[in-house]
Amino acid sequence: MILDSTFHKFLPKLFAPGMFGMFQMEGVGFGRIWNRKRLDWVMQSAVIMGVLYGLWAGARWLVKSVARMLGVGDYVVGGSLVAFFGAVGAVRKLTKTEGK
Repeated sequence: MILDSTFHKFLPKLFAPGMFGMFQMEGVGFGRIWNRKRLDWVMQSAVIMGVLYGLWAGARWLVKSVARMLGVGDYVVGGSLVAFFGAVGAVRKLTKTEGK
């Protein structure tokens, strides 16, 4: 429901309102609502997957560019980033538990 309302807010001509909002429309039966929401869910999935792919492709391009500039392998830069973000996550988790 949250995704439905968010997508409808940003692209109202493409995505229908949430299911409860569609129930308030006159002359729209449950079968029609269900079919429309199914189409919306497929389109939402496509948008989300497209954004995730774009982020992955951008990160991959960035790693390759940095590796080329430094003259090292892609795996060195990628591994370093994974280790860095893992360490940051561990430190954040430790500092949160110590503060309680």
